Amino acid sequence: CEYTPQPLIRRPLLLLQDIASNIVLGRHLAWRLFIRELVSQYRQSLLGYVWAFVPFVVTSLTFIYLSNAKVINVSTQVPYALYVLIGSLFWQTFADAITAPLKIMSANRGLLTKINFPREALLLAALGDVVWCTLLRTVVVAAVVPFFGLHFYWLQFLTPVALLAFILLGFSVALVLLPLSLLYTDIGKMMPIGLSLDRKSVV
Repeated sequence: CEYTPQPLIRRPLLLLQDIASNIVLGRHLAWRLFIRELVSQYRQSLLGYVWAFVPFVVTSLTFIYLSNAKVINVSTQVPYALYVLIGSLFWQTFADAITAPLKIMSANRGLLTKINFPREALLLAALGDVVWCTLLRTVVVAAVVPFFGLHFYWLQFLTPVALLAFILLGFSVALVLLPLSLLYTDIGKMMPIGLSLDRKSVV
């Protein structure tokens, strides 16, 4: 790799070519990093991968309980329980897309300074983790939809497109915050708090 004092951001086409090349070169490393992170998260867990969607379900049940207890009153065109599940699915996908890149970059800070490898591999591994957790949560939501007496219609097939848009939006926010988060750990610590407050205000 040739290093020059001129930043590539001044040459957008060359920058995009460099990023695409690093993605291709780092795809195998990204897969290994994704598997390593996935196994390490649930290695000593009795429930294993169930923890990928347990917080999402518990949060949804909390709002459903508050609605049934008349603590909150929201009028929706669909059953409120389903409304909360779907809303939590999209919000958690967005939140994961923001926090996953920050976490993996912070956890591998030593590798960034000691080893020369495509940095895009870490972002691809984070993307894989977000997609994996989103798929598990989507399966849970799809499994409970029939119990609410709702029928599938063609617009529901656009759900993956909407989820992909939320992932891309979250990743875009993460890329903006990433340089600051590597300099100051406060950014990574503040994100879960801010996202939690926003989720409560939305739901």
